[in-house]
Amino acid sequence: MIAVVLVGGQGTRLRSAVPDLPKPLAPIRGRPFLDHLVEWLQAAGVRQMALAAGYRSDALAAWVAGHPARADLSLFVEDEPLGTGGAVRSVADALGADRLLVLNGDSFVRCDLSAFLAFDRARGGAFSLVAPRVEDIARYGAIEAGADGRITGFREKGGVGPGIINGGIYAIDAGLIRRLPPGPSSLERDGIARWLDQGGYAFTGDFPFIDIGTPESFASAQTWFTD
Repeated sequence: MIAVVLVGGQGTRLRSAVPDLPKPLAPIRGRPFLDHLVEWLQAAGVRQMALAAGYRSDALAAWVAGHPARADLSLFVEDEPLGTGGAVRSVADALGADRLLVLNGDSFVRCDLSAFLAFDRARGGAFSLVAPRVEDIARYGAIEAGADGRITGFREKGGVGPGIINGGIYAIDAGLIRRLPPGPSSLERDGIARWLDQGGYAFTGDFPFIDIGTPESFASAQTWFTD
């Protein structure tokens, strides 16, 4: 399994707290956020990781060059903003893998990644995603799924009450990714939402999660991580 980590965002909301770095390199407990993410991937046996970069790719290239796992890390830099779909497609075209693990470089879901990958293999659908349970879906929108985890639909923000949400971690058939339209696209709107009839599955659990996209969440992350 090859992981594609999306690290191309400009992180404008976080610049007041971290003005000189891309979000994935923001320091969490004295270490770049990406260090925590890479260690989590490695612990699940994921060795090959591709970073889809844009903003401040020079800083990300320096991080890759200095990382102990640099032999397993590759950097793909987009010439123009491609959105999540376009970024993943450009990497998929280069890697030639059958299936990809796709995740964001500025968020973390504390789930058993090995169990998620086993779940994905057992279902054999077009894609699987990590779906944390929350007490109130209002801020997130929601996923509708059957007892076997098969996703039947997505609901936009505006609902209330408990449910499951999209955690932004996917295992996807790379052939489908390569069929996304060339140029900028959204992985969620132009891909995931259109692949449901080919089998999409939700790996559900009480998974804590955090992102570092705002000064407030960045501050919270300093105590959320324990190492």
